[in-house]
Amino acid sequence: MRAVTVNRPHLRQPIRVQRPAPRLSAVRANSRASSTPKSWHRERRRGAIAAVIVALLFGGLLSGYAIHARMSEEAKRIETHNMQLARATATALGKGPVLFVPQFGDTCRRRWIDNATWMMRDGDAVDCEEAANWHTKAEDRQHKVEQRLDAISKTFQPRTAGKSE
Repeated sequence: MRAVTVNRPHLRQPIRVQRPAPRLSAVRANSRASSTPKSWHRERRRGAIAAVIVALLFGGLLSGYAIHARMSEEAKRIETHNMQLARATATALGKGPVLFVPQFGDTCRRRWIDNATWMMRDGDAVDCEEAANWHTKAEDRQHKVEQRLDAISKTFQPRTAGKSE
């Protein structure tokens, strides 16, 4: 038997590439530069600016809370006042006189009604002229109301009304 020889191809030699050297010296230089007095001054200034910003934000939050508390306190006070007025009005409206006018004569009968209990109490006999004219001291509003109603009704009329075609 014959020995078989295999011819191997020659492997290429690696190409040498020149790479730049690592810049470790620059990293070390930056770490050394941060400890210089100039950089400490910068860091102190940044810290002071951050502290001022935090203080302003905290002050703004506190003032906003104070304003909110004051407004809610004022709203509660107004609500309490309105409830007192409503109770007083309800009390005043809960009891009141009813005037019964006769068909003939000048003597009216006054009775008092309590809306809470639906009870009526007898009142006294009063002169109808005097009892019915209690509102004459008030300003006459009848003409003002009529004028307002006329003005409102005129707004709903078509614009062409009154023009000849």
